[in-house]
Amino acid sequence: SVRFIINQWVSTIPSSLRIWIFKRVSKAAVVGAIGRRRKILKDVLESKGSKVICFVDNICSEREYDGVPIIRDFEIEEYLGDFDGDVYLTFPTIDDRRRGFAEGVLSRFKGNIRVYNYRETYSFHKEALFLARELGDYWLSKNYDRERAYGVIEMFSDEKSKVLVSNWIAFRETLDLSLIPDPEGDQYLPRDVPLIDSIPDRYSLLDLGAYDGDSLVFILSKLEGLGKAMDLYIAFEPDSRNFNKLRERVRELIDRKVQNTKFLLLKAGCSDEYRVLALHSDWEGSRLLDGERDARVDEWAYTMVADDVLNNVRVDLIKIDTEGFEMRCLRGLRKSIWKSRPIIAVSLYHRPEDIYEIPEFLQQLCRDYSFYLRVHSTFFMGTVLYAVPKLR
Repeated sequence: SVRFIINQWVSTIPSSLRIWIFKRVSKAAVVGAIGRRRKILKDVLESKGSKVICFVDNICSEREYDGVPIIRDFEIEEYLGDFDGDVYLTFPTIDDRRRGFAEGVLSRFKGNIRVYNYRETYSFHKEALFLARELGDYWLSKNYDRERAYGVIEMFSDEKSKVLVSNWIAFRETLDLSLIPDPEGDQYLPRDVPLIDSIPDRYSLLDLGAYDGDSLVFILSKLEGLGKAMDLYIAFEPDSRNFNKLRERVRELIDRKVQNTKFLLLKAGCSDEYRVLALHSDWEGSRLLDGERDARVDEWAYTMVADDVLNNVRVDLIKIDTEGFEMRCLRGLRKSIWKSRPIIAVSLYHRPEDIYEIPEFLQQLCRDYSFYLRVHSTFFMGTVLYAVPKLR
């Protein structure tokens, strides 16, 4: 267990130093969406004599972890009062959204606080990352083929992408935080990837892992500002709660401004075969389970083959974020990709082997495409491969 490993580590500290540490107990609040890494951070902090009194998390539906309350940002003043102690930010604050959230959270603390940004947090308490990896955190896993990972570097079309792949490999080996890039905005339509000109003035979007329609709204708005209109939107989303939110969001869009867009919403997952699979939901999102026996089953979901659904319908832009099923989605899209030659934005971070398996697959299927890599979240989460046809 985490506690057993930490206690083993603490036992290696000389007793005189351990007593001195524990006499200097301080209070701490951990800010960020709670998950395995932040739970381990709590245990590491407490092993060093810092008492974690709360997590600040606006996403998690749970109200406590291991006896520690999980509160929303608007509950800080009521719950903490004149809190004096350490506040650990566990996410970068480069983009406006994260910076705004962090500033809003910190403004609610009324006492004397010491704030640690996420690089300081995990640099000072790096053992939390090593413990997370040891306990199976696949964001940090070394369980992949390094030679194949190095082999795809030259497939990418710009130096920035090549450096990102090299740093991804090095970070997995060393957990050196200096290798982590700052997250970029405009996920799925990054400004420095030459894909806009390949999108026609009236375009179709295939959204695999549509979630609640957040990507739909962003892409629709962004391209509308560039004089492009969405002609057709096809979405796959297996999670019932997400699908209901997606459907409601589409209704709002139709009422407001997109009466000329055709919508096809499918409550299903996407794969290379038709199956009924268990679906598990947690703080990281919803994912289909195939052979995983230790995860809780929240509902059952169908998977469908996208090629059969499209049936020769032209698609111009494909976005894929399916929590580990990206490779299966692509295998079920061979015909459509070959015929339509779409732009593809596919998540490349849910499985370590995706960093080379997906580029290798697409290079075989898309001979005259350019490939780019961009990172839109921290710890290389939100890593997306952009495959752009050279001619359309």
